[in-house]
Amino acid sequence: MQETGKSIAQVAKDLGINAGTLANWVQMDRLAREQDTNGGELAESEREELAWLRRQRAEWAKERAELEMERDDTPMLVKQRWSRLMLVTGLQG
Repeated sequence: MQETGKSIAQVAKDLGINAGTLANWVQMDRLAREQDTNGGELAESEREELAWLRRQRAEWAKERAELEMERDDTPMLVKQRWSRLMLVTGLQG
């Protein structure tokens, strides 16, 4: 590693962690530092993707809310239908 001059494998062994895990962390740190040097600004394609993902998330949230409302209404509908069936057939509940 840069500061110590040790390899990733040696540092991982010293820390008692998997070398692959440490290598992933080092790579993530390098990528984060590179992005910081770019001013942290997103490229046009990244901004477009982010906007699309946000729209998609909003659409899914709306669909989920609608499904939850339908789910919450279902027991009441079943109860109402069962009551009607009992009235029509003369069954006792």
